[in-house]
Amino acid sequence: MSCLEVQPIKTQNTPERGGEFLVCHCHGVTEGDIRLAIAETGASSVEEVSIRTRAGTGCRACRCKLSRILSGLPADCGRFGLCQHCGFAEVLCACSAA
Repeated sequence: MSCLEVQPIKTQNTPERGGEFLVCHCHGVTEGDIRLAIAETGASSVEEVSIRTRAGTGCRACRCKLSRILSGLPADCGRFGLCQHCGFAEVLCACSAA
């Protein structure tokens, strides 16, 4: 019998979860989770944040957001971020909420 770690199922695929900006969709890591990991451990690189939170270890699309957070900027990438309603890049979004 092998020991497999069970991963929680993603409950939604929107940039916000519980009032916090969802940075890593693959692992459900929020901006608050990342900032807490940085404050508690002194992580100073994308790789260190990834080790502590798993953000950036799936599809790797959020690594630019991790860099922004480490630089003291908000994780949201503006027009090039994801639409909170449909999940597409806002510059390409055609949903009625935009």
